[in-house]
Amino acid sequence: MPQIIWRSNSIFAIVLVLQSLLNIAIFLNLPFIREVLGFVCLTFIPGFLALNLLKLEKLGLGDTVFLSVGISIALLMFFGLFLNELLPLFGILRPLSTESLIITLTFMNVLLGFILYHKQNPPKIVSFRSSLFDLNICVALVCLPILSVIGSILMNAKGDNSLLLLMMILISVCFLAVLALQRKFTLDIFYVASLTIYIAILFATWLATNYILGYDSQSEFYAFQITRNAAFWNPMKTFELERDKAMGTLSVTILPTIYSNIMGLNATWILKIVYPLFASFVPLGLYQFYLSHTKKEAAFLGVFLFIIHSLDGLGSLKEWIATIFYVP
Repeated sequence: MPQIIWRSNSIFAIVLVLQSLLNIAIFLNLPFIREVLGFVCLTFIPGFLALNLLKLEKLGLGDTVFLSVGISIALLMFFGLFLNELLPLFGILRPLSTESLIITLTFMNVLLGFILYHKQNPPKIVSFRSSLFDLNICVALVCLPILSVIGSILMNAKGDNSLLLLMMILISVCFLAVLALQRKFTLDIFYVASLTIYIAILFATWLATNYILGYDSQSEFYAFQITRNAAFWNPMKTFELERDKAMGTLSVTILPTIYSNIMGLNATWILKIVYPLFASFVPLGLYQFYLSHTKKEAAFLGVFLFIIHSLDGLGSLKEWIATIFYVP
């Protein structure tokens, strides 16, 4: 049975390597590499390090991924707020600029990694079983988001939605196939299926147009743009209720500003790519929650029911982030 052994020193080394590669990618402005490494280093590393420091026992892979995402998002929001309030006292008037974030976030990740290394926690052993059949199905499921992206590009360029319709049919086929063949899997394929299916659906919805979807999203996009352009969060009153609510929310001001500056993506693509990726982790938490009360098949059915009732997301963008913290 394959095993992954997480030792404190190896985790610290991985953090140093990833953080160094990210800083190089930002300095050289390497396309794609900067976006991917930026998303990984922001979304997983802080939460994963904090999770290991908490010494929580009996966490499966799904729990670890979902909790890492949630803790990372929380840390980034409050760390960004801390920078926003502290750095101006030292004359740095753009505390959320790319330069400030590179230095401070690198320090945060390295510090968490160093503390974990210094504590020398007992190594964690994660065991999993997989077969060639499992890997083939996983590859097929991963193709769904790829097909969704290609179909959305085709939809935008030529108005042809045939690939998106094909993707929807394939999602139904994959759903039925995973349920019918679940006894043949050695890996818990429901985690992968839940994640990839929801990513594919959200991308098909949000990438099929060049514009931001939703009513609340417009005011949230405005608040994000104001914060990003100023590199400073100022919850000013505009005397417009929706804009004031957005300006007072860290999840649509400071959080997307951090992602935008680190990943080098403009505001529109942060909301159309990064936030759907955030929301796609919610089914993982739901599946784990349902699993504690019922069988795997019923848990997956519950997750799929949630997905088909949330085809365009989880409400406003700030509600997407709130749902991540609500699910556990």
